[in-house]
Amino acid sequence: MSHNGAKSEDPKSHTKINVFFFWSVHDILRSPLLPLLKMFLYLDMVKMSFWICFYLFRFVAICVFYGLSFYSAELTGNVYVNVFLICLVEIPGYITSYFMLNW
Repeated sequence: MSHNGAKSEDPKSHTKINVFFFWSVHDILRSPLLPLLKMFLYLDMVKMSFWICFYLFRFVAICVFYGLSFYSAELTGNVYVNVFLICLVEIPGYITSYFMLNW
């Protein structure tokens, strides 16, 4: 009992046990799993590079396609041959889109 009549509590009863372990940079660099971590980071970079190149290729292909389509009226020569050539350019796009949409 304390001097004011209240029951005194043991200060050790309120201590919390820290169950979380915080990693430091030193622990990560010392870990035997570091090669696996590097491999996963490398694979993520490869995946990201692949998708960036994939979308850049699509963008360039679309720009070339629209450039050829819009400029076909300006080409010299027979108009019918020019339209036929532009139709030939569209055929791979139609075939590719058919398979990609069904995939």
